[in-house]
Amino acid sequence: MFWHEAGQGDTIIFLHGSWHTSSQWLPVIHQLAPRFHCLAPDLLGFGESSSSRKPLSITLQVHALHDLLAALRIQRCVFAAHSLGTWVALQYALHYPQQVGGLALMYPEGLVTQDVRSRWRLERWLTRPLSPLPWLLSATALLPSRLKPKAQTSVWQRYQVLHQSPAASPIIISAAGGGDRR
Repeated sequence: MFWHEAGQGDTIIFLHGSWHTSSQWLPVIHQLAPRFHCLAPDLLGFGESSSSRKPLSITLQVHALHDLLAALRIQRCVFAAHSLGTWVALQYALHYPQQVGGLALMYPEGLVTQDVRSRWRLERWLTRPLSPLPWLLSATALLPSRLKPKAQTSVWQRYQVLHQSPAASPIIISAAGGGDRR
């Protein structure tokens, strides 16, 4: 398991979300490292961490994280987690409550609100094999930047992130609430 680490003091573990890596936390770590020991791993199957031969699951992520913390001799920590990372942090706290001093959970993956439902619909459309959106976006990429709406640039960047991620699967997105269900 790959990780970023900086600072000394009480330990904060930063867990990234789906379609991200531990790098999403680097600006925060930079700010907190003068006062805290900050550790941000890439969850299995993301970033620099390899996938397991076993099917990826929250339980497998928890065991891998526990092995890492044991190897680093971290006995107690606080978790700051986003998206998918919230479920890993929660499960870790349930399995090892004596090691967890606190949880800061942001946007747990799978909790569906109207805002999340709209985002998932867009991401489902972006990951469809025959979606015309990537073709339209790439065709307009040749336009001068002043003619491109910011929303279009944002959607194109999201498309690129989705297709670089192991979790960018229409099956996962559909199961997570991006389907056409009402």
